[in-house]
Amino acid sequence: KRDPGYEQESTKTVPRSQLLFGEDGGNAASRLGLTNPDFQSKVAQNPLLGRLPYSMALEDLISNPKLELLGALLVIVSVFVVAIQTLPGLGEAAIALDDIEDIICGFFAIEYGIRWYVNNLRPTYLFQPLAIIDLLSISPLALRAIMMQDEYDVYDLGFGFGMEGGLVPESVDAGPLVLLKLLRILRLQRFLLDFETFREFEMVIGMKPTQIRPYQLQVARVVLSLFTLFIISSGLIYLTEAGRNPDIPDFFSAMYFGLTTLTTVGFGDISPVTPEGRLVVSLSIILGVTIIPVQLGNLAEAFMLDQRQMKSVRQIV
Repeated sequence: KRDPGYEQESTKTVPRSQLLFGEDGGNAASRLGLTNPDFQSKVAQNPLLGRLPYSMALEDLISNPKLELLGALLVIVSVFVVAIQTLPGLGEAAIALDDIEDIICGFFAIEYGIRWYVNNLRPTYLFQPLAIIDLLSISPLALRAIMMQDEYDVYDLGFGFGMEGGLVPESVDAGPLVLLKLLRILRLQRFLLDFETFREFEMVIGMKPTQIRPYQLQVARVVLSLFTLFIISSGLIYLTEAGRNPDIPDFFSAMYFGLTTLTTVGFGDISPVTPEGRLVVSLSIILGVTIIPVQLGNLAEAFMLDQRQMKSVRQIV
């Protein structure tokens, strides 16, 4: 009959020094002059050896909830700046808006570099979803610098549709660059990865730990998902219609049209005139009638779950 402890005994991890030299493997190996009898790498013996200089301090810096809150605020400010930049007749205000955009983009670029450095400059980090979003966040600055240096328009960079007659360097904030900047809204997803991250974020904005409950995370996810869908769909509408559709001269008009499209209200005062615009509008309507009800259902479910939990707590007390 098999010994009940056989399975546990057989699954124990045995150091290599014991396999080679018996029970007294460590001492026997030392007498033979072996300083690493288990043949472990230096990184395995001391994980700190695998880190780049100052990486731990930099990791604590970028993990600071206050700095992350600043990054979230810059994302929101960036969306408003992009929308204002599409308005005509800004004059000298356009230069100030460009400076604000460059500062925001520079902040994101430094943060991107620090996050890559903290991850030991591993190439695999660059292909992680959040790293790709961070790279897209800083790409407008590089593309605008290339266009202004070489005096290329947007078509020279391979963007095939959206603006009629080309985009000169003075108006590089239109078209595809607007959409790239709007994709920064996806950076906010990192604050909603789990409840602990969301809890730290809420405490930074002044909420007490006892006031933070799990249902609030679900509410934030629903609101952010709908807001992201609204901003990106409006950006696609602006990309495909601005310059060709006189009813969509700026991003605010595209936001109005995007809102009526996603909510399937459709007042009829604005309609797409390009094939690409009709495709975007069609996809927006499909997403509006499928995603929005599901998200609102999740929101209602989160509220009901919280009410049941609170009721159970009151009954126990």
